[in-house]
Amino acid sequence: MPTAVVLGASLNRSKFGNKAVRAFQKAGWTVIPVNPRETEIEGIQCAMDLGAVRRHPEVLSVYLQPQIVADLASAIAALAPTEVWLNPGTSNALVVEALVRHSLTLVHDCTLVRLGMNPGDFPEGID
Repeated sequence: MPTAVVLGASLNRSKFGNKAVRAFQKAGWTVIPVNPRETEIEGIQCAMDLGAVRRHPEVLSVYLQPQIVADLASAIAALAPTEVWLNPGTSNALVVEALVRHSLTLVHDCTLVRLGMNPGDFPEGID
């Protein structure tokens, strides 16, 4: 089973950081949500930061502002993900430069679309 880290996972079911957690679950992936303010999202224990993640994921999907992502480039690289999925609004030239410097493979795409799903597949209420 492939592993995905969702950086910027959210408890709020209307946010894409939550919908991504559910999308990876629905697709059969092992999901590691990362959020320093939550202990659990969608029934999955959260990692407080990237340093708490103990697996090398196939995908690290990003839901944070570009400046934060750029600052986390070394921590992202330390996980050695096969791909980093930069969702809309998470990337700029600084982010790309910082991640490419670490030889990371970047994918500029929406996680839900990449998994063959759409936001309407994930209602805001309890499934």
